[in-house]
Amino acid sequence: MSTQTRAILVIGANGYIGRHACAALAASGWATPIAGLRDPLRAPPGLATRRVDLGDAASLAAALEGVAGVVNCAAGGTEVLAAGAQRLYAAAAASATPPHVVQLSTQSVYGSATGTVDESAPLRADLGAYGEAKVATERAGEAYAARTVLRPGIVFGPDSPQWSTRIAQLLRSGRLGELGPAGEGCCNLVHVGDVATAIERALATALATPLATAAPTPRTYNLALPEPPTWNAFFAAYARALGLSGLARAGALRLWLDSRLLSLPLKVLERLAPRLGADAAALPPALPPSLLALFAQGLRLDSRRAQAELGLVFRPLDAMVAEAAAASPR
Repeated sequence: MSTQTRAILVIGANGYIGRHACAALAASGWATPIAGLRDPLRAPPGLATRRVDLGDAASLAAALEGVAGVVNCAAGGTEVLAAGAQRLYAAAAASATPPHVVQLSTQSVYGSATGTVDESAPLRADLGAYGEAKVATERAGEAYAARTVLRPGIVFGPDSPQWSTRIAQLLRSGRLGELGPAGEGCCNLVHVGDVATAIERALATALATPLATAAPTPRTYNLALPEPPTWNAFFAAYARALGLSGLARAGALRLWLDSRLLSLPLKVLERLAPRLGADAAALPPALPPSLLALFAQGLRLDSRRAQAELGLVFRPLDAMVAEAAAASPR
């Protein structure tokens, strides 16, 4: 690799994965991350920034000037993500030197599939808006050759709003515990730092390969622990790391009532909190039906390709939960 660093635009650099991706790229020695944000004033400190509006083709064309790669960590709804990805790939294809695009996807693109799935499994947008959005985003780039798609499972790590902070709150309050058969689904955990490493290595590998000799189909990688725990096992390990004395059995009826009666009011209050001058973080987390369905789903990601081609060594469960517990607010 040349000693001259190469510019990498990270769209959504202020998000959870985006921040870690920028850190991994900055530490690589070969890359200079650039935070691509709709509001550059919200960029993580110490990063160069460029304004990126996925709804504005001119904004994208300007942001792509001189960059060797793009990491698309953008968030949003189905239409926003799909249309934004279409504009991104169109702008990339029109560039004088088309950049390599790393698209962040999710295990949700496999929908309600069960059993072990590798990257060749069909995409299924049958589990709600989030999976539908990510499927649409992947399909938006099907004609763009210089592309890597990463499909992480449950992205875990210190301060993860969804999977460390929320789950810790639910465990401490007793709203989650031993779920019995309802928690025997596969918990496809992956540390956020391992996702960031996959991003950096995918770009380094792709940029070392001339476009003319690049793979005709996009490189696609599942990202998850090779031996994932059940959700029950994850809850038990995390509870121990949090210093909880034990997990009570969470009965099916109580979980059903919690998810059906409390979830919607809590989500409404969370959205109204800023307008009311209240702290949304002080509200108890919602436990939506979709989360309970995930806890029971028997989908297991086959991540052997990422291990073989990217050289990933995934952080083990005990190390992940110990790190997250140490950073968890009391």
